[in-house]
Amino acid sequence: MEQIKRFFENMDEIVYIVDMDNYEIIYMNKKLRELYGGLPMESFAGQKCYEVFQNNSEPCKICTNYKLKPDEFVEWQYYNPILNKFLMIKDSMMEENGKRYRIEIAIDISDQNRKNEMQEYRLRQRLYDRPFYAQR
Repeated sequence: MEQIKRFFENMDEIVYIVDMDNYEIIYMNKKLRELYGGLPMESFAGQKCYEVFQNNSEPCKICTNYKLKPDEFVEWQYYNPILNKFLMIKDSMMEENGKRYRIEIAIDISDQNRKNEMQEYRLRQRLYDRPFYAQR
């Protein structure tokens, strides 16, 4: 597990590892810790993922644990209101010493999402700003 943590530590994407059976945070990479104020990993170790990442008091309805299998990825998009970011998420499961872990990699697509929204807005504006006879 330590080798995996070192591998992800300086990645520019958000990465965390959670114990799938009790939802405890095992690891958060530097990028994610920076988004949470630069606190050390010790500040988060053992806390529940749904408390830290979603501000929930119980496991999330969007949790992908039930879908995960070793060596396969579940990909999905999500807007995280805590981080105020649109994320492309890739989840997978890893087993080690009889324990199951969810590894989540999240790519911030906020800028791309906002760019797409602006393009759609401009297109709608052009359609509605044209004179009626030009729409035929």
